[in-house]
Amino acid sequence: MVAIVTFLEQNQLASGSTIYGGMNLKELAENAFTILVAEAEKMTASNIQTLPYTLKEKIGTLLSTKEMNPALYISDEFLLGIYLPILSPFFVPLVLTLTLTIRLKLFRMCKKSSDQEEKQKTD
Repeated sequence: MVAIVTFLEQNQLASGSTIYGGMNLKELAENAFTILVAEAEKMTASNIQTLPYTLKEKIGTLLSTKEMNPALYISDEFLLGIYLPILSPFFVPLVLTLTLTIRLKLFRMCKKSSDQEEKQKTD
């Protein structure tokens, strides 16, 4: 239960809510990036240090959020593949009826215009 609540709390990012230390997603990403760049500038080949624990926490929070995790993305093709077979029995008859109605009206309009032309020719 605690894991579900934590997961739901981390996925409230679209509203701009705070997710770590009073920062929203954008601020947290910018903060982690600046700290990471500063740490990288300090390091040399002979002086390799470990990253601070707070930076690891920030990066972990970013990677576990819904906004930053592309594995939770649902593509349009997936949605069509799932919902089209379910919704097609409702939409196909409507589309067929609409096209037949339009074709019938167009046929009647063409028939009236051709009948009027024939009347004018015979008169």
